[in-house]
This record gives sequence, structure tokens and C-alpha cells, in this order.
Amino acid sequence: MGSPGSRVRLTPDATELGRALAAMREALSRSPQPQSYGAPQILTADLKDLLRRLATTLRAIGSSDLRRLLTAEVRGPEDRMPGLRLSETLNRLRDALLRDLWRHLGEDGARALVALLEDPAPDFLTLLGSEENENAHSRVIRWLLDPGEAPTVAPALLYAIVSQMPASPSWVDRVEAAIRNKHLSVRREVLVGKETADPSAEDRIDVVVSGADFCLAIENKIWTKEHDDQTTTYWHWLKRLPTGFLRGGVFLTPEGLTASCKEFRPLSYVQLLGMLVQASRRSTLRPAERAVLAGYAKALANGVLGRQIRALRGR
Repeated sequence: MGSPGSRVRLTPDATELGRALAAMREALSRSPQPQSYGAPQILTADLKDLLRRLATTLRAIGSSDLRRLLTAEVRGPEDRMPGLRLSETLNRLRDALLRDLWRHLGEDGARALVALLEDPAPDFLTLLGSEENENAHSRVIRWLLDPGEAPTVAPALLYAIVSQMPASPSWVDRVEAAIRNKHLSVRREVLVGKETADPSAEDRIDVVVSGADFCLAIENKIWTKEHDDQTTTYWHWLKRLPTGFLRGGVFLTPEGLTASCKEFRPLSYVQLLGMLVQASRRSTLRPAERAVLAGYAKALANGVLGRQIRALRGR
């Protein structure tokens, strides 16, 4: 398996790519209203979905990681191109996304991912039409983080996530102690108002991992934006925990976007996939864990990370 990106030379300025996609979005937004011509309502939904995806792609291109990837391998002025055809633009985008995936997987991880994709386990999210549903993904992630459900995967995934937090050795030690003493709790849709003095609060944290002396909040966004400074509200809640608690937040998005609250660490779905792939290489996986990992990898390949994984497999 060769190094990604060897087939396409990259333009030194990601601006052209942004302009091309922006032009596509603008053209679509000027399309006639379907009801004027009696078009089926499904066309309206498809158009809105495409516009949403284009907007997400443009935000990803503006991120520092993809901008750096898009400007890699520039050898001199001769590489500068006055314009880009659509096919070349898409090739460059594919190449940048592939580089980002490769950076978190490596060659061994890429092989492990392909093995998961070839596993006979079914893609359960796509079977349910939920391959891009935030709540469905959050439920699977909660399961994978729970040592009671996934005794091999959950510790590895938890250690990988908290190792990115400030004071990471303390986080790892406390999570390890909670798992050992069976004091770890992994909950979904935690209603902040019920756990504070403000019963009117209706904010729900997607996933909360907690122990006797720590609490980690995970906010998951796929094709929607953070609204009403959610993570800032969640951080106010976390700050109310007793003195001595370790408190932290993770903002999970396909592109690794920054949350409104700087205390929430950005985590991309590519990074999450890399952590899961590393866990899949452990020999002590239970059959249920292997099946969920393989099925979830296929769901990511059919939805959130479809372009990256298709590029990895040479499609």
C-alpha cells in the first residue's frame, strides 16, 4: 500500500478550490423553486442536502489541517495553476482528505481498517437509514465507550481520547481506576437542568463519561452546527462540579471544528476512526465488539467518511 497523494500534485493555494465549490453552491441556490414547475418534493430535500454538504466541505477547507494538506508538495512557481477544472479540483480534494486519513491511520492502521470493511458484520446504521444521523452515531459511540459493553475497546478508546486532554496522565490514571473499580458511568442525553440548580435548563449533552473524581462531556455534530453556544453552557455545568474533579469536554465533528468554548477539545471523525482501528487490532476482542466495530466502520464508509475511505480503497 503506497503513500497517498503520489498521483496528484497539489495547487499552492486552496483559495481556488474554495472558489470552485462556492460557485457550485451559489449556482444551486439560484435554482428555480421546485413548486414553480410541479417538481416532486424530494428534489427540494436533495437540493438542501447538497447545499449543506457543500457548506460543510468549504468549512473543512478553511481549517488549518486541510489548508496545510492542500498546500503540500509545492515545488516552485511552475506548480502554480491559473485555474482548475472541476475534475482536477475534486482530485485535489480527494487527495487532501486521503492524506488526513492516512496521517491518523498509518499503513498498519489502513490495513486494519480494510480488514474491518471486509468483515462479514452488517452495516447496521445504513440498514436503518441512520448512517448520517447524529443520535444514532452517539448511541454507538456510547456503547463503544462503555467497558460493560465493550471491555476491550472501551478502555483503549477512553485512554486515547483523554490522552489529548490537559493533565492527560491524571486523566488516564483516574479513568483506569474507575474501570478497575467498576465505577465508570457512560450516559447519553444528560439533561443539564436536572443536575444543576436550574430546573428550566433543557440542554442535553450527547455523551457523558464520569467517575468518582472526573467528568468528560462529549458533544457530537455531524451535519449541523453548534447552536446557542452549547459547549459554553456545558462548561458552566462542568465548572460546578466539586473541587478536585477533573473536568473536560470534547467537540466531535467530521472536520474537527472548534467549539464555541475553548475548553472543549476538537476531535474529528477521522481521529475517532483511527482510535477505533487501533482498538480493533487487539487480540482479546469479543465477537460482539468486533461485529460493532466492523459494522460501524462500514457505516462511516457509507456516510460521514465516505470520500476518505473510498479514496483509501482506490475507488
